[in-house]
Amino acid sequence: MKGNLSGNVEVICSSCGEDIDYKIDEKLDLTISDGIYNEDDNLLDVIEFFEGFVDIDEIIEGEVASIRSDFHYCKKCK
Repeated sequence: MKGNLSGNVEVICSSCGEDIDYKIDEKLDLTISDGIYNEDDNLLDVIEFFEGFVDIDEIIEGEVASIRSDFHYCKKCK
């Protein structure tokens, strides 16, 4: 699956806890597997689904959660 994830998401400053409006503009290049994926040692960009159903909302939510879990700093704390 190739695409682009863009928009704004609210994140928290890792230093002071202030809310930050963070702009997202990232390319996505993911391997989608119907079932368990065993073909490569690099499993960082593999998403496994079962029964032939790919949930795009779940993929986007996971990518946004990953961005939120990174360290972010507001203008005051940089």
